[in-house]
Amino acid sequence: MPTMASVKLSTGRPIVNHPAYEDAGLRPGCSMPEIWDIEDSQYVGKVPLCNHMSRSSRPHFTTVFSNDIYKVLKVSKDLR
Repeated sequence: MPTMASVKLSTGRPIVNHPAYEDAGLRPGCSMPEIWDIEDSQYVGKVPLCNHMSRSSRPHFTTVFSNDIYKVLKVSKDLR
């Protein structure tokens, strides 16, 4: 749904979603960590980097902005 909303917002064109995408039960296994678990099976069950970085981004990054959904990180000066 977020992808379709972004396409509509950026193009201004009407978008139609397939009904299966509207029902969470019909689309299991679509998150990025689940997809990567299939593609790169040696990391199955490990914490995804994005989750790890959202909890502990120092010393390599500093938080520039954060809310309930997003966290914007900046590369620390000593790494540039």
